[in-house]
Formats: sequence, C-alpha cells, structure tokens
Amino acid sequence: MNKDLIQHIVDYAIEREKESNNFYTRAAERVSDRSLKSIFQELAAEEVSHKDFLEEFLRTGATEIHISDFDDYNVSDTVEKPKFTEEMSFVDAVALAMKKGEVAMK
Repeated sequence: MNKDLIQHIVDYAIEREKESNNFYTRAAERVSDRSLKSIFQELAAEEVSHKDFLEEFLRTGATEIHISDFDDYNVSDTVEKPKFTEEMSFVDAVALAMKKGEVAMK
C-alpha cells in the first residue's frame, strides 16, 4: 500500500475518532445518571487514546499496524443499536457503545 493511501485512510480514521470523542463527551454532559456519565467519559477518553495512537503511527512513518489476535464473540450482533436519550439505561448505553465500535471497526 502506498504512503498516500495510508495517510488518507489513517486521516479518515482519526476524524472518526474525533467524532466519537465528541459524541461521548456530549453524551456525558447530557446524562444525569452518574454511572452513565462515567461510562461516557471513559469512552470519550478511549477515543482520544485511539486518535493519539493513529497520530503516532503517522509520525513514525510506519506502514503496518499489528493487532494481536482476539476472540470475537460477536456480542454486538445480538443487540439493536439504541438511540441516545438522556434517560437511557446502562444496558442501552453499553449496547450503543458496542454498535458504534462495530461501525468504527468496519
């Protein structure tokens, strides 16, 4: 894969990480439940770490990312993507995060 294509793909991924961070940050600000607020704050921080990883990848000039094998139990395939609401349940918040992660991976 040529460097221009890698740059384009990683730039695209970085923008998606920023969007996800903004979504989770706004969600944390809108919910009143402390547990949900904490979950959304943690998810926002995770998106920042993904963005930082991708930016470092570009800085190093690397051309490959090695990801360790992992078991995918396809749990997100078993749930529907709920709509965000300020009163959503913990289970719906986790389902929303799983579905957003599934889309991001694709």
